[in-house]
Amino acid sequence: MSTIHTKIKQVVRAVLGTEGFENKEDVVIEDGIVNTILAGLYLGALGGFLIYAVLGYGAANLSYCYNIAIGSPQETAYMFAALCFLFPYIYYPYYAIMLNPLCKKTNLVASVRK
Repeated sequence: MSTIHTKIKQVVRAVLGTEGFENKEDVVIEDGIVNTILAGLYLGALGGFLIYAVLGYGAANLSYCYNIAIGSPQETAYMFAALCFLFPYIYYPYYAIMLNPLCKKTNLVASVRK
């Protein structure tokens, strides 16, 4: 049995209140339960990584397009895109509040009146 399985069994016993008490009866924890917990942890970590990667890609793409549209050099656009990929949760609110060219009154009013 691997050390990961042993550690998970110890955590389950501690949560159930059977670890370290003399009068408590030992709870049998099957390997199937441990494998289910491990699979859930791996799938949760993979799902979290995929969500973060998709959000990061979206922020990087949005930042790159914005910087190219305002005439910044390509090196600057790549640098900001890399930063936005790493910190999408900071960039999205900043873009929505400060930078979004679609929500500026001049662009919105001009496009509606045409």
